[in-house]
Amino acid sequence: MSKEDTKLRMEGFTLVELVVVVALFSITAFLVANLFLGQNSLYQYYTAEIGTGRSERLALDRIVSITRQAESILSSRTFSGTTYTTDSQTLILRLKTVNPSNDFVPATFDYIVWYRDAGNPRKLVETIEADSQSRLLSTARVLADNITGLSFTYDNASVSLAREVTVSLAANESFKNSSSTIESVASAKLRN
Repeated sequence: MSKEDTKLRMEGFTLVELVVVVALFSITAFLVANLFLGQNSLYQYYTAEIGTGRSERLALDRIVSITRQAESILSSRTFSGTTYTTDSQTLILRLKTVNPSNDFVPATFDYIVWYRDAGNPRKLVETIEADSQSRLLSTARVLADNITGLSFTYDNASVSLAREVTVSLAANESFKNSSSTIESVASAKLRN
């Protein structure tokens, strides 16, 4: 064997060495890709869970806040042609009207109802019927769209005599093969 043949052999790679390097690179790339995909799925799951908790918590906080401002709970009321009745799934409140200057308007009231949408029970709907002098606007809007449970309980069997409301709200978000359920309970006493 000449010096040139030895020199060429020392500078090149054998086929076995090349196959081993490619195999190690492939295994490493596969592991890194799986790690990335796993972390990405975990990130998306926790993002969905946080989003679920946030919308559910905001809806619950709004209900509690407005309940504390309410003058009374109504047994029933018609909003835009639909009659609602206060029960374990529906809450209707009467609030003294407050004008844009934050002054009470004598002998006028705003009304608000919370209920699960009949067409899509995962939606929690808030409907406001405001007096023309009110700082509130008459509107209907979805507070949350992932509700799996809603319950109103009252401190009196006659809801028109109740002075405290306990709200239980559950929300669920599914992601791939797992789901996250968040449940919250809060109580609020009426203004009077």
